[in-house]
Parts: sequence; structure tokens; C-alpha cells
Amino acid sequence: MRRWKGLPAHHISDAPAMKGYSRRTARARRRYFLAWPRRFGQARNHCGDPGAPVENLLPAHPGPMPTTYVVYKGRVPGVYDDWEDCRRQVHRFSGNSYKGYPTRVEAEGRYARYLAGEMRDMRRNRMKTMAFVMMVIVTMLVMFYVIVV
Repeated sequence: MRRWKGLPAHHISDAPAMKGYSRRTARARRRYFLAWPRRFGQARNHCGDPGAPVENLLPAHPGPMPTTYVVYKGRVPGVYDDWEDCRRQVHRFSGNSYKGYPTRVEAEGRYARYLAGEMRDMRRNRMKTMAFVMMVIVTMLVMFYVIVV
């Protein structure tokens, strides 16, 4: 048996397989990793041109940079036009939630929809609480009636 120093078994097709892997799995993994540069070069670049070389698969900016930020959970929730203002509201705030949007109109729409959902959840919780309180009161009245009568 040959010893392969410095390389794990899954890098060499006729080396003994790693513990937990069959030889077939080791060969398949080796083929995959050896083919990676070809796969990388055949990908489309960020302009969508398949023939051009791919320097960077990710564009410099993946989309329009956010100019307006919505703080959903923070010190003072709301819509902010500046990152520094948003950061002040969420920095070191446990359980913070915020998101950037490209336009203020979209940010305000999302925040209004979030507030409407929060109000709906509060109404549901209030109704559940009231139903529970009513059940407790009725149960206590029935028990009082049984004990007295």
C-alpha cells in the first residue's frame, strides 16, 4: 500500500478512501474540485456576456444603494434618511430589526404595512386575552354557584 503524504485521500483518485467515504465518493469529489476552475470560467460575467472573461462574479454594487432606512425594532422605530441616524437607533439594541430601501416612498410603504400588521396582531392578542378572562370569570361563577347552592 502506498502512502500519500500531505494530501487527503479524497484528492487522489486511487488513494485509500477517507473514513466514512467510499472510493467512488472520493473520486467524485476530486473530479468536482478539479473541474471548479472550468466551471468558474464558463460562468457569465456580471454584464451577462458568456464569452467575456470573468474577473468578478459579483458586480461592484449588487443593486441600487439604500438611501432610506426603516427601523422596525430599535430605540425609536421609524423611517430614517441617513445611515448614521439608523445606526444610532439599532446599535447595541438587543433584537434590533432594520432594512434599507432605495426610495423613501418604498420605505414608508413597508413601514406602514409593518405597523398595520403589528396593530392586527395586538387586536388578536387582546381578543384572546378577553376570551380567556371571560372563561375564567364564568368558571368562577359556576364554581361559586355550585358551592353556595
